Amino acid sequence: MTYKTTEPHDFVSWGFEATGRRNREESEPFTLFILLLQPLATSSETAAAASSPELNTITRLLESYGKTAEGVMTDYLRKIWNHTRQQLRQILGDSFMIDYSVRVVLAIPALWTPSSIRLARTLVHRAGLPEDVELVKEPEAAAVAVLRESTIRPNLNLNVGDVITICDAGRMTCVS
Repeated sequence: MTYKTTEPHDFVSWGFEATGRRNREESEPFTLFILLLQPLATSSETAAAASSPELNTITRLLESYGKTAEGVMTDYLRKIWNHTRQQLRQILGDSFMIDYSVRVVLAIPALWTPSSIRLARTLVHRAGLPEDVELVKEPEAAAVAVLRESTIRPNLNLNVGDVITICDAGRMTCVS
C-alpha cells in the first residue's frame, strides 16, 4: 500500500503497483503491516521485533503518516475485495453474487490468538467483505491448496495414506 505524502495521506496504490513505480507524491510501500495485528507475546519476540528492519520501517511509516496497522489492513482488504469483484464481474457478469455461490476465504497466520482473529473479523467487516468470510490458518490453507492441485494435476500422484508436510516458516508458508 502507498499513500500520498501530503495531508490527508489518501490512498495511492496497492499490490504490485505499490512496489513498482513511485513518485515524490507517493509514500514508500507499507508492507508487513499484518505482523503488527498480533501482539508480541514474549520478551524475546519483542527483542526480535525491535531489531527487525522491516518492522522498524513499517512502524516508522505508520507513525509518520498517522496510520494504524488496522487502518492499513482495512484499506488493503477493501482494495483486494473491490479488485476481486471487478474481475469476477468481467468474467461472470454483473450479477455474479446472485447467480453464483461466492465463498470468500482468507488465510491468517497460524499463531494468531483469538483476539487477533476477532480483530481480523472486524477489519474484514469494515472493509466491506461478505459477512460469512472464512478465516483459515495459513498451513491449513496450504494443505487444501495442495490437495486441490492434486485433483487438477494427476501427475502429483497423491494417494490415500500419503503424507504431506506443511512447514509454516514464519512470514511465508512453504509446501513440500
